[in-house]
Amino acid sequence: MENEIKTNEVEKVEEEKIEEVAPVEEKPVEVEPISYSAKELENIEEARKDFLKIYKTQNTFKWIVSFIAIAAIIVGCIVVPNLGLGNTGLIIMIVTLVTALAATILYTVFARKYINKKMHAYFDYFYENTNNYVFGDSVKDIKMPFPGKIQDEAFLDNNLYKEVVSVGSRGLTEFVYEDVPVAVADCAGQVRKEKRLYPCFVGKYVYSASNYKYDEPLYIYFKGDKRALPPTNLEGIKDVLEDKKMIVYSNNGEWKKVLTADVKKILTSISMNKELVDLAVSLQKGRIFVCMGYDDPLMVLPLQNQFDPKPTELYKKDIAKVLKLVKEFNK
Repeated sequence: MENEIKTNEVEKVEEEKIEEVAPVEEKPVEVEPISYSAKELENIEEARKDFLKIYKTQNTFKWIVSFIAIAAIIVGCIVVPNLGLGNTGLIIMIVTLVTALAATILYTVFARKYINKKMHAYFDYFYENTNNYVFGDSVKDIKMPFPGKIQDEAFLDNNLYKEVVSVGSRGLTEFVYEDVPVAVADCAGQVRKEKRLYPCFVGKYVYSASNYKYDEPLYIYFKGDKRALPPTNLEGIKDVLEDKKMIVYSNNGEWKKVLTADVKKILTSISMNKELVDLAVSLQKGRIFVCMGYDDPLMVLPLQNQFDPKPTELYKKDIAKVLKLVKEFNK
């Protein structure tokens, strides 16, 4: 933010006086150096630097090709006609323009394919190392099915958000935790308002089977701060329990049986933090869905700036508690 310099008008007595304000020397901001607690996190940073180098090189070549194409067009449209070569000049002009256009199109197509291939390789490597760090030896049979997206129904079936028109996802990972098959993906649900799309959820999306046997669903929402995106499809569902931390919604008359002592213990251990904005649990008959709302530091893959491992380190702690909850509802 630019500093405003205020000047005071001083009445003239014998001569006008101008008050000079001495500049204030700004102290340099000390940035804490980033270190990595695990090899997987360091791998992500190395991959980021490699991909950024490729990305910048590709951009440089793009400008060079564009400059050459523009120069060729100028020569073909301005220089050649003034040489007085008649039909030969016309042919040269057409050939020059067609060649410049064709070269630009071909370069654009091949360059896009090349950068997309490198980008997908970087994404895959990012998620591979993230999964290895976050889950480690606590899960088995980790798979990342291509193309890494979930079906829209896998998100819509949680019934937490109404009028969802778009579901985006990536990094789908499937594994087995304590003999329970689980899936997790980066996910974003969107709704349409006044011809524009707005997010209703952004974060890590976890889903699995569950032993919940009731027809009436049960929902648990952990309250967040101003960044939170609370569920929007809970109208007509009773809030049967609320405290400073969370709200439980259900029309199931036996909801208390669901929240056993072990479940309550796990719920108590879950808390929002700098990165975990809010959290919603949806228990449908035979299924469990967990929406872990996260902000950009975790959800945006690093490129221009050095990879900060802290959000991932927090996510590792958060998901460990969520997996315990999933296991508890599969006993």
